[in-house]
Amino acid sequence: MIKKLIEECIEKYYLEEEMYYLEDREDENGDDLSMKDELTKILTAKQVPFQISKEEGFDSPGYSEYYCKAFACTSQCNMFVLRWC
Repeated sequence: MIKKLIEECIEKYYLEEEMYYLEDREDENGDDLSMKDELTKILTAKQVPFQISKEEGFDSPGYSEYYCKAFACTSQCNMFVLRWC
């Protein structure tokens, strides 16, 4: 159940035509949301121990790549690693 909630949240940030995940998005009301804040809210509400970190993958002129590591410990420990561009 927790894994499904996390995957549903993450999917909202996937940009199909560019094939990468966004760090932030707008909801249907035009409000700015961040993946980290949404995941934090979901996991806190379910009282699941978790850790979310953002690490630099590489940096080159005009292009940076970061990785988001989200670790949630449920009955089976799950780690989700995303690539933010």
